[in-house]
Amino acid sequence: MGELRGKVLVFSRDSYGSQPVGAFVTGWGHQADYVTASIRGTGRNIGTLYVQDFYEVLDNMTAKLNGIEKLLNFSTKNNVEQGTRYLVVCINHTSGYTQSASTNGNKDNAAKCNQKVIDYLAVDSQAGPTGIVMMDFAGKDRSGSYDVKGLELVNTIINNNQRYTPVKKADLSSIKQPDVDTEKSSSVYDLLGRKVQGLRQGTIVVDRQKTIKRSR
Repeated sequence: MGELRGKVLVFSRDSYGSQPVGAFVTGWGHQADYVTASIRGTGRNIGTLYVQDFYEVLDNMTAKLNGIEKLLNFSTKNNVEQGTRYLVVCINHTSGYTQSASTNGNKDNAAKCNQKVIDYLAVDSQAGPTGIVMMDFAGKDRSGSYDVKGLELVNTIINNNQRYTPVKKADLSSIKQPDVDTEKSSSVYDLLGRKVQGLRQGTIVVDRQKTIKRSR
C-alpha cells in the first residue's frame, strides 16, 4: 500500500494487449454471492480476486445485503484465521440500484447497502480487512430525501482500519514482512502519511473540505 500511495493502479476486465499496465482481471461476475476471479499482473504473476458486484438489485435487496455480508465475513476473517487464504484482493460493492437504473434507484440502494456495512463494522468482533468497498455517494450522507450515508461509510471504513492488527500467517515464511518500527507504530499519521504531533490515537473524521483527527 505504501508503494501505491500517490499512484493509480489500473485493473482492466478487457485485454488491450499482451501485457497489462497494472493488471488484467478475468472471471468477474455479477451474482449476489461473491465470485472467485483471477488477477494477472505483468509477467507470470497471477493472484486471486474475490468480487461481489450484484448491481441490478431491483426487489432482491435481501440477496444483495447477504452478498455484502458474506464477502465481509470472508475478508475480515482472512486476517485472523490460519486456514483462510492470505494476501488476496477483495472488492465488495455496496453500489447498485433498486426500482430501476435511475437516480432514485441508486439512492434507495445506497441508503440500505451503505448502512449495512456501517452496522456490520460497528460490531467489535467483526473488525478486520474490508477489502476495497465500491460505493455510491461516497462523501455524501444525504441526497434528496434519502440518507445515503456515503460519508459515514467512508469514515467507518477508515476507523475500522485502526481497530485490528494484521496477523502474519505461519505459511508466509517465504514472504518478507516489513520490520515493525515500534516508535512509528505508536505515532499518529494523517491520510497523506504525515506524522501528526500532539494527538493521541483516536477517531479520524473526513469531510469534503478537510481531515480532522479527534483524540479519545
